[in-house]
Amino acid sequence: EQVTETPTAEITPTLAKLLELLVAQIRAVNDQLAALDACLEAALAASPVAQRVGSVFGVGYITPTAFAGEYGANLVRFAGARQFAAGVGITPSEHSSGQTRRLGSITKRGNPYLRRLLVQCAQSILTHSANRQDAICVFVRRLLEQHKRRNTVIVAIANRLARIIYAVVKHDTAYQPGGRA
Repeated sequence: EQVTETPTAEITPTLAKLLELLVAQIRAVNDQLAALDACLEAALAASPVAQRVGSVFGVGYITPTAFAGEYGANLVRFAGARQFAAGVGITPSEHSSGQTRRLGSITKRGNPYLRRLLVQCAQSILTHSANRQDAICVFVRRLLEQHKRRNTVIVAIANRLARIIYAVVKHDTAYQPGGRA
């Protein structure tokens, strides 16, 4: 609209019509996204499991609803938080023998959508961890001080985040950011 309303703009009527159609499509997509956001927020408000997962720092409202949809409160198939993180596929593969321990890339087994969401949450935590003093941010800064590569730190955060989510759901409590680093 702004392009077609400005008198100094030298565009053809055909281009102006195309731009109006594009603007209408963008508005329609934005309206659909707003409706989907409202549905996700309603699902988050309706699910106690999603609310507990949503209390974790760095997790928005898409990840908790995906977690609640995939696992709910049913985590009995996992013996612990490590096994849950391995079930999501966010743990490094191990190529060890004897006394030599070699860790490789992540296993990528499990739910790829939930793993992708955890990695995106980890990127958000890495971005916003500079001024916070909770345990996960201290953990992030310690890894960065050890000159770990950014992607390695992100996967480590995602692994830690998966363990935190497991603990929050398993113990039926909200996330408490204090903890130990």
